Amino acid sequence: MPDLDHHNDPSRVIPVLEAELRPLAHDLLGAGFTVVDAWGPEQMAVAKLLLERDETRVLFDAERGMTSVILTRGERRVWLGAAIAAWARSPAADGRFHAADLMPWPLISTFSWDFGAYHREGLAQQAMHGLAVCEWFSEADLGAINAVESETRALDSWSPPHTRNTPAMTPELVAARYRDALDRYFGSAAAG
Repeated sequence: MPDLDHHNDPSRVIPVLEAELRPLAHDLLGAGFTVVDAWGPEQMAVAKLLLERDETRVLFDAERGMTSVILTRGERRVWLGAAIAAWARSPAADGRFHAADLMPWPLISTFSWDFGAYHREGLAQQAMHGLAVCEWFSEADLGAINAVESETRALDSWSPPHTRNTPAMTPELVAARYRDALDRYFGSAAAG
């Protein structure tokens, strides 16, 4: 790749992000996240925007019309879609779940042939809950995120790509598996 134009200007990167995620970038900037790095767009709409606040880094990584949002704290890197699922079933200060009935659309889209429809739902969910999740991430129970990532690996091995989108892999089943994994984690965490 040629020398990158590190301009630190989010207004040059945000228009390259998937449309549903642009408001999240603006929300984070408005909430005090600062620009650590920004470059692009380069050829094939490649661009990156790295924001930080309270030791939480948020990377918007765009290429060819697709955007991935990655959260980092210390050495831990987590996809925003996985963090949302962990956040939703994590207890808030009052002991209730942040979003008990959340359907983890970003994760569901990875287990479906109907990627387009579920992908759009996942992007909307990331935009809707992204700021809250990014703020939660600096104090997140990383065990909850481990439970989500472990269930993703289990679902991936249970459902090879050629069998996905069968009646056995409905969005409801995928969501239930994530809920159960997190409930088991928090049940064992409370018992220990």
